[in-house]
Amino acid sequence: MPIPPNDPKLLQQLHALWEAKPWTRPRPCELSPSMGYGDRLGLATPGHIRAHCCVGLEARVTPLFAQQSGREMERIGRSPAAVMLDAARAVEEADYRHPWGADADHMKSEEQIAACLEAGFTFFTLDPSALIREEAEGWSEERVRSAYVELVRSESSRYQGFVERHSALDREGIHGPVGLARETPQALARESLLAPEEVQTTLMRIALVYGAAVHRVAELYNFLMSRWTDPVPFDLEVSVDETSTPTTPLAHRVIARELARLGVRITSLAPRFVGEFQKAVDYIGDLQVFAEQFRIHSEIAREEGPYKVSVHSGSDKFSLYPVIARESLGPIHLKTSGTSYLEALRVVARKAPDLFRKIARKCGEVFEEQRASYHIDATLADLPDTGQVPDSELESRFLASPESDAARQILHVCFGVILSEQAGLAGQIKAIVSDHGEEYAEVLSGHLARHLGVFGA
Repeated sequence: MPIPPNDPKLLQQLHALWEAKPWTRPRPCELSPSMGYGDRLGLATPGHIRAHCCVGLEARVTPLFAQQSGREMERIGRSPAAVMLDAARAVEEADYRHPWGADADHMKSEEQIAACLEAGFTFFTLDPSALIREEAEGWSEERVRSAYVELVRSESSRYQGFVERHSALDREGIHGPVGLARETPQALARESLLAPEEVQTTLMRIALVYGAAVHRVAELYNFLMSRWTDPVPFDLEVSVDETSTPTTPLAHRVIARELARLGVRITSLAPRFVGEFQKAVDYIGDLQVFAEQFRIHSEIAREEGPYKVSVHSGSDKFSLYPVIARESLGPIHLKTSGTSYLEALRVVARKAPDLFRKIARKCGEVFEEQRASYHIDATLADLPDTGQVPDSELESRFLASPESDAARQILHVCFGVILSEQAGLAGQIKAIVSDHGEEYAEVLSGHLARHLGVFGA
């Protein structure tokens, strides 16, 4: 299903607002530290602004108040213009005069990008995950070499000389701390002793896993360049995080160098970090290992760019924020999304318990189908029976963290069905949250202010 087309009337309203009040128009944030605030209801920006201001980050961290992925737009039925207008109006209402941005998140096609360009987005996250050949990570050395030879033979213009170009990295210290580390210090020690032929095989494997994705990014970048008219360059993020295996430091460095060779200027890159970044819950993994790996990725971003390291699925990763603030060697981008929707459901649970029960029951009906898009631990057995939970306990049993993490995950991943027209629930949810807008802004501000510790706030 494509993202909904932009309504010309909404585009006219946007341009009229921007002409009258220029500060309500988003701008590229370039290498400023930045925070992405996702908003699936179109009602969260007042709370996002309040959170951003309450910790005094306006002058040094750029917020992206309009952020929506192509997948979210498709599932919810929101056009890029609708996303932008909701954010811009909230900026106007709050009289927020500091720079802010707008992220067209996880863009996969020229059509999606064109629609977001039309609506004034300034930050484009390109997602080539469908072309990441992750299965090659587990291939034998013999199969990797054979597949690489075939790759060069069939696409010589793209891959001729790939290994030779990056073999120079061996002389630059890939066997040192920015080398082939995977998930443990022990693995780092082992891989620091790789023989030259093993390094060659590793580079071949990187070409097989990431090569097509890198070239797709270049195609989408060139499309963007052909359509962009502002003298200030757009922000470009490349996402390689939607895989099951972590992005090794060598793969990160090679991806960055290949993008630069193809003329792609990036503002940030989102690697797949060690551990698990499941939706709606805290980080799952070894914090010491994450700290070591994050520092390495941050060092690579500084040396190869500079560009920002981006942390996706960053909502509610409270144990990581002080680690990232401590280990970062440059500016970062933190991306949150579904947590703002969950905080809206918190308001619904308080003010309209019967509606919340309908939402929870519907999530139970569609969860098994909806979970296919996500890696989460929650199972349907973790969802409480709404008939057995009194009104006063709905919030704690379904939305408290970490006590009710599994229920939070189920509510999170089913958002597309709940907010679709077919479910008939979206209008009721928006009405309740809108009627209690001050409470929602306060709840959201307190919750997201905790996230801003990632910037040392």
